[in-house]
Amino acid sequence: MRAVSIHETGAPDVLRLRDVEDPQVGESDVLVAVTYAGVNFLDIQQRRGLYPVPLPFVPGVEGTGVVVEVGSKADPTLLGARVSWFTGRASYAERVVLPANHVIRVPDGVDDTLAAAILGQGVTAYYLTSAVYPVTASTVALVHAAAGGTGRLITQMIKHAGGTVLAVASTPAKCEIARAAGADHVFVADAVRDPDLSQLARQVMDISGGVDVVFDGTGTPTLNASIRSVKQRGTYVLYGTSGGGIDSIPLAPLRERSLFFTFPRVNDHVREPHEIEYRAQACFDLLAGGHLDILVDAPYDLSDAAAAHRAIEARQTTGKVLLMP
Repeated sequence: MRAVSIHETGAPDVLRLRDVEDPQVGESDVLVAVTYAGVNFLDIQQRRGLYPVPLPFVPGVEGTGVVVEVGSKADPTLLGARVSWFTGRASYAERVVLPANHVIRVPDGVDDTLAAAILGQGVTAYYLTSAVYPVTASTVALVHAAAGGTGRLITQMIKHAGGTVLAVASTPAKCEIARAAGADHVFVADAVRDPDLSQLARQVMDISGGVDVVFDGTGTPTLNASIRSVKQRGTYVLYGTSGGGIDSIPLAPLRERSLFFTFPRVNDHVREPHEIEYRAQACFDLLAGGHLDILVDAPYDLSDAAAAHRAIEARQTTGKVLLMP
């Protein structure tokens, strides 16, 4: 079969389409013919070597497809089912083997592109807004990268709960995307005119008096502004570092206002099959209820995986990026 594999870490060009052996199905596994594989920033970090994976490897943790073989101890009714997954591996391929209890049946009425696009970012947004910091109608939140896939979904989930969203994006055009997702106030993060984002923090404080919670998937560029934007006894949720890793957290400003800081990992919130199931089902229910609007970019061919990574790294995408075998 064809798969994109990485034999050395580095720039996007290390993503090469190769002929590889078909994966072997274990007794508790299913073999899935991949319809779409989702591209995540985790894949980019693994490609760069920031999250080391034994070489060579096939990237990709999420996707959607059809079950074509079922292991002897797996649920036989899965054969022929449309399924999605977001805790897998080796998804940049024509076929992938997954634990049977890690795949989610795709509901009728949800097409393959939405099924592939929603779970990775959707489950992240859902556990952040329901488990890490349960949002309510009284919540005032600052959401960074609010035009990105996860940021848009966080915004929509907060608005579904009745909360208020102050959204940050990198350009005026992306601010409009955040506004369309329901953001109440939008701000451009201008790294040239406001390199430490102190002006942004002042604007947030002027409007809100300090937010209850910050959802930040960016990291280094937004760290200090995020801390300055939180009210006394507020919470700073750092769930990603797409803008650069953070070596240390300044404790003094946290102590000054008794702030809570957390850096959650999605894997720790989907450790058990029932957690995978109910968080994924919650996302599908929100989608079916018309509470989530998913943006999906035109899919890339599997052979163009390097171009897909370049587009994400250059911040040229606004919707979920998918690969099509």
